[in-house]
Amino acid sequence: MPVAIGFADVGVDEPHKHDQVFEDYLVSGGASTAVIDGVVIELAAGDLLVVEPGESHTFAASSGNYLHFVVQAPLTAFDKRLQQCP
Repeated sequence: MPVAIGFADVGVDEPHKHDQVFEDYLVSGGASTAVIDGVVIELAAGDLLVVEPGESHTFAASSGNYLHFVVQAPLTAFDKRLQQCP
């Protein structure tokens, strides 16, 4: 199965969802506020966030020392759909 592995040092506030891709976020440092299908989730170092296909998600805020790693599987081209902000 093709996968993508990446990282980010800031949470990007861009609500979107995927039709087929699972995203697993491992928070390595700092803190962030994620919003999954309208539910606010506070994340800190050591937390794992699993986003399933069809779940709208974004990072509303992150601390200055924030860092996460992300695994996307299965890697599927053109699977990201942006969502309207409420």
